[in-house]
Amino acid sequence: MAEQGDAVAQNKLGNLYDSHEHGVRADDAKAFYWYLKAAEQGYAPAQANLSLQYAYGSSHVDRDYNQMVTWQTKAAEQGYARAQHYLGGAYADGEGVFQNYRQAFNWYMKAAKQGYDRAQSEVAIFYHEGKGVPQNYKQAAKWYTKAAEQKWGRGGQDKIGDFYLEGKGVPQSYVKAHMWYNIYAANGGWDGARKRDNVAEKMTSDQIAEAQRMASEMLEANPKLLGE
Repeated sequence: MAEQGDAVAQNKLGNLYDSHEHGVRADDAKAFYWYLKAAEQGYAPAQANLSLQYAYGSSHVDRDYNQMVTWQTKAAEQGYARAQHYLGGAYADGEGVFQNYRQAFNWYMKAAKQGYDRAQSEVAIFYHEGKGVPQNYKQAAKWYTKAAEQKWGRGGQDKIGDFYLEGKGVPQSYVKAHMWYNIYAANGGWDGARKRDNVAEKMTSDQIAEAQRMASEMLEANPKLLGE
């Protein structure tokens, strides 16, 4: 189907040559070729994949941030959340475009509203630090929570725990701080156990039991809380 011009098949074939999986020998040139074929047909996932070829470079193509942004923009303007997140990163870091935190925030927000967890975490950070938007702890807490509840939410789990510990953007609660630190620790967070144990020193045994119950119930109800 790829040979017949099917963009979805072309992108999948590019993935096979790019991923070193399913018994297909890695081939940078063929991955680039098939991504480009699909991207030129306007297929947004292939455009995003092609942008990464330019972002990182390979044995076949030199790193080129201008081309990276060109293809990210094509995909992002079609509403493809992954590309919107990438483009937000380009504006945040000034790669291929002039650094512009407001533009970075706008693209992150477009992806975040589609439920893209990494972009949700970035939106939270921008509100937290006042980058591109006025500092707003309540909004930061909202978006950290959205990110924390998803697969790649480890950083959000840590940060929303901090917010509950300090009463920043949310009502102060040792119980909820303990709950999120516990989930963060279970998710492989390097300092989650330390943070959980530190806040436990300020809690009663009943509060600790409540926090543990809440964490268990949340994990049972939402397995996505634990990423890979």
